[in-house]
Amino acid sequence: MTTPTLTIPPLECPAVLLPTPANLANYFKGLASHAYTYEIEELKKILEDLKPIFEPFDPKFKKLEIQEIEWEIRIQGLVDEFSTYVQSQLLKIVADLTSIEITVNILGIEVDVIKFATDRTYLNTLFDDIDLDIDNLYELLPPEYKLYKDKFDSLDFQKKTVKEK
Repeated sequence: MTTPTLTIPPLECPAVLLPTPANLANYFKGLASHAYTYEIEELKKILEDLKPIFEPFDPKFKKLEIQEIEWEIRIQGLVDEFSTYVQSQLLKIVADLTSIEITVNILGIEVDVIKFATDRTYLNTLFDDIDLDIDNLYELLPPEYKLYKDKFDSLDFQKKTVKEK
Protein backbone atom coordinates (compact mmCIF):
# COMPACT_ATOMS: atom_id res chain seq x y z
CA MET A 1 0.00 0.00 0.00
CA THR A 2 1.37 3.39 -0.91
CA THR A 3 1.02 6.47 1.23
CA PRO A 4 -1.21 9.20 -0.22
CA THR A 5 0.67 12.26 -1.35
CA LEU A 6 0.54 15.38 0.77
CA THR A 7 -0.53 18.57 -0.96
CA ILE A 8 -0.14 21.72 1.12
CA PRO A 9 -0.74 25.10 -0.49
CA PRO A 10 2.51 27.02 -1.03
CA LEU A 11 3.41 29.68 1.51
CA GLU A 12 2.31 33.04 0.22
CA CYS A 13 4.73 35.87 0.85
CA PRO A 14 3.28 38.84 -1.05
CA ALA A 15 5.88 41.61 -1.07
CA VAL A 16 7.35 40.47 2.25
CA LEU A 17 9.75 37.78 3.35
CA LEU A 18 7.46 36.20 5.93
CA PRO A 19 4.47 33.98 5.21
CA THR A 20 1.12 35.06 6.58
CA PRO A 21 0.05 33.64 9.98
CA ALA A 22 -2.75 31.71 8.28
CA ASN A 23 -0.27 30.16 5.81
CA LEU A 24 2.02 29.05 8.63
CA ALA A 25 -0.84 27.60 10.67
CA ASN A 26 -2.30 25.76 7.66
CA TYR A 27 1.13 24.43 6.68
CA PHE A 28 1.86 22.89 10.09
CA LYS A 29 -1.72 21.68 10.57
CA GLY A 30 -1.48 19.93 7.20
CA LEU A 31 1.83 18.30 8.11
CA ALA A 32 0.51 17.12 11.48
CA SER A 33 -2.72 15.83 9.98
CA HIS A 34 -0.90 13.88 7.27
CA ALA A 35 1.75 12.48 9.64
CA TYR A 36 -0.70 11.21 12.24
CA THR A 37 -3.46 10.10 9.87
CA TYR A 38 -1.19 7.94 7.74
CA GLU A 39 1.32 7.02 10.48
CA ILE A 40 4.32 8.43 8.64
CA GLU A 41 7.16 8.05 11.14
CA GLU A 42 9.65 10.27 9.27
CA LEU A 43 7.23 13.20 9.25
CA LYS A 44 6.30 12.59 12.89
CA LYS A 45 9.99 12.72 13.81
CA ILE A 46 10.43 16.05 12.03
CA LEU A 47 7.46 17.50 13.91
CA GLU A 48 8.77 16.12 17.21
CA ASP A 49 12.20 17.66 16.50
CA LEU A 50 10.53 21.04 15.93
CA LYS A 51 8.55 20.95 19.19
CA PRO A 52 11.39 22.33 21.40
CA ILE A 53 11.47 25.47 19.27
CA PHE A 54 7.77 26.00 19.98
CA GLU A 55 7.98 24.90 23.65
CA PRO A 56 6.87 28.27 25.09
CA PHE A 57 3.71 28.08 22.98
CA ASP A 58 2.90 24.40 23.54
CA PRO A 59 -0.65 24.12 24.89
CA LYS A 60 0.32 21.07 27.01
CA PHE A 61 -3.18 19.65 27.00
CA LYS A 62 -3.69 17.06 29.70
CA LYS A 63 -6.64 15.13 28.32
CA LEU A 64 -6.73 16.01 24.62
CA GLU A 65 -4.44 15.04 21.80
CA ILE A 66 -5.42 16.75 18.57
CA GLN A 67 -2.18 17.36 16.69
CA GLU A 68 -3.67 19.76 14.15
CA ILE A 69 -5.09 22.07 16.85
CA GLU A 70 -1.93 21.86 18.95
CA TRP A 71 0.19 22.98 15.99
CA GLU A 72 -2.26 25.75 15.16
CA ILE A 73 -1.96 26.98 18.77
CA ARG A 74 1.84 26.83 18.67
CA ILE A 75 2.02 28.83 15.44
CA GLN A 76 -0.54 31.37 16.69
CA GLY A 77 1.47 31.82 19.90
CA LEU A 78 4.62 32.48 17.88
CA VAL A 79 2.80 34.98 15.67
CA ASP A 80 1.20 36.74 18.66
CA GLU A 81 4.51 37.10 20.47
CA PHE A 82 6.33 38.29 17.36
CA SER A 83 4.58 41.67 17.50
CA THR A 84 5.59 42.33 21.14
CA TYR A 85 9.06 40.78 21.12
CA VAL A 86 11.01 44.05 20.97
CA GLN A 87 8.97 45.65 23.76
CA SER A 88 9.35 42.62 26.03
CA GLN A 89 13.11 42.51 25.43
CA LEU A 90 13.42 46.22 26.30
CA LEU A 91 11.42 45.63 29.47
CA LYS A 92 13.71 42.71 30.31
CA ILE A 93 16.81 44.92 29.89
CA VAL A 94 15.31 47.60 32.15
CA ALA A 95 14.40 44.95 34.74
CA ASP A 96 17.97 43.58 34.64
CA LEU A 97 19.48 47.04 35.13
CA THR A 98 17.18 48.08 37.97
CA SER A 99 15.67 46.16 40.82
CA ILE A 100 12.07 47.02 40.00
CA GLU A 101 9.52 44.49 41.15
CA ILE A 102 5.85 45.07 40.44
CA THR A 103 3.39 42.54 41.80
CA VAL A 104 -0.37 42.75 41.50
CA ASN A 105 -3.14 40.58 42.83
CA ILE A 106 -5.59 39.64 40.09
CA LEU A 107 -8.55 37.56 41.25
CA GLY A 108 -6.50 36.13 44.10
CA ILE A 109 -3.46 35.30 41.94
CA GLU A 110 -0.18 37.11 42.68
CA VAL A 111 1.33 38.19 39.35
CA ASP A 112 4.81 39.64 38.78
CA VAL A 113 4.08 42.12 35.97
CA ILE A 114 7.61 42.19 34.56
CA LYS A 115 7.88 38.40 34.42
CA PHE A 116 4.37 38.27 32.98
CA ALA A 117 5.47 40.45 30.05
CA THR A 118 8.89 38.92 29.46
CA ASP A 119 8.82 35.26 30.45
CA ARG A 120 6.46 32.90 28.61
CA THR A 121 7.30 30.06 31.02
CA TYR A 122 6.15 32.18 33.98
CA LEU A 123 2.86 32.86 32.21
CA ASN A 124 2.34 29.14 31.60
CA THR A 125 3.11 28.23 35.23
CA LEU A 126 0.60 30.81 36.45
CA PHE A 127 -2.13 29.02 34.58
CA ASP A 128 -0.95 25.58 35.67
CA ASP A 129 -1.65 26.63 39.26
CA ILE A 130 -5.27 27.71 38.74
CA ASP A 131 -6.95 24.46 37.70
CA LEU A 132 -9.55 24.78 40.44
CA ASP A 133 -10.55 28.34 39.57
CA ILE A 134 -10.52 28.05 35.78
CA ASP A 135 -14.28 27.49 35.56
CA ASN A 136 -14.95 30.73 37.42
CA LEU A 137 -12.48 32.67 35.27
CA TYR A 138 -13.91 31.15 32.09
CA GLU A 139 -17.43 32.21 33.06
CA LEU A 140 -16.22 35.83 33.35
CA LEU A 141 -15.34 35.89 29.63
CA PRO A 142 -17.83 37.34 27.16
CA PRO A 143 -19.64 34.71 25.03
CA GLU A 144 -17.74 35.62 21.85
CA TYR A 145 -14.48 34.37 23.43
CA LYS A 146 -15.92 30.97 24.38
CA LEU A 147 -15.13 29.37 21.03
CA TYR A 148 -14.92 25.79 22.27
CA LYS A 149 -17.85 25.81 24.71
CA ASP A 150 -20.30 23.87 22.54
CA LYS A 151 -17.75 21.77 20.65
CA PHE A 152 -15.25 20.59 23.26
CA ASP A 153 -16.23 21.43 26.80
CA SER A 154 -12.70 20.74 28.03
CA LEU A 155 -10.65 22.18 30.88
CA ASP A 156 -7.66 22.35 28.52
CA PHE A 157 -9.51 24.56 26.02
CA GLN A 158 -11.01 26.68 28.81
CA LYS A 159 -7.54 27.28 30.26
CA LYS A 160 -6.16 28.18 26.82
CA THR A 161 -8.98 30.67 26.25
CA VAL A 162 -8.57 32.31 29.65
CA LYS A 163 -4.79 32.57 29.16
CA GLU A 164 -5.14 34.25 25.76
CA LYS A 165 -7.98 36.64 26.53
